[in-house]
Amino acid sequence: MASAAPFRGPGLRALIPAARRARIRGRLPAALAEVVVSAPPPKKPTPRAPLRQVAAAFFSIGATSFGGGRVVFFHDELVRRRGWLRDAEFLEGLALCQILPGGNIANLSAYLGQRLHGPLGALVAPLGLILPGALLMTLLCVLYFAGLRFEGAEAAFRGSGAAAVALVVTTLGRVAPRGLEARGGWLIAALTFAGIGLLQLNMLLVVPPVAALSIWLNRPQHRPSA
Repeated sequence: MASAAPFRGPGLRALIPAARRARIRGRLPAALAEVVVSAPPPKKPTPRAPLRQVAAAFFSIGATSFGGGRVVFFHDELVRRRGWLRDAEFLEGLALCQILPGGNIANLSAYLGQRLHGPLGALVAPLGLILPGALLMTLLCVLYFAGLRFEGAEAAFRGSGAAAVALVVTTLGRVAPRGLEARGGWLIAALTFAGIGLLQLNMLLVVPPVAALSIWLNRPQHRPSA
């Protein structure tokens, strides 16, 4: 069988000094050395969305959502409406951000921004999300210390809390079916709920062993060769 012709082109040749290429050729077989020094340089991943659109999407979410219900807005905007992410990718990020320290929403926005536009997206997405609320809070503080009072504010906050609960339930209904598709998904969910919800154990005592069990249950299955 004829050997495949090596790739011809500038590739890594332009990135590897001549002395280094000579040492590579001296240590490797001629065909393999030619592939190493002539291979094309690694390509940067193509952003899934322009940075301006990522910033606009997260700014819009930050201006029209609140609380834990923002997860619903993330899913609607990025998965269902724009189609930038798949359900599985969104769920992976949501699960990861639930076990990381810090604010879940900030962590999730940084994760989603990174998936959409790399490191710049990870920086722009949380900023776009936080900016509307920060501006509004600054304005409210200025009005409050200027002596203005808003009647019915307490009742409005109570109503907002009820709406936030409804949004969290909506999020659960959307992501739960896919989250439970993994092998042992119902068992993992039940153990986590029992440890944190019923026994009120510290998350650090529940998550590591449950995560280890989940990894073991979903380990790759190696079929014996015939």
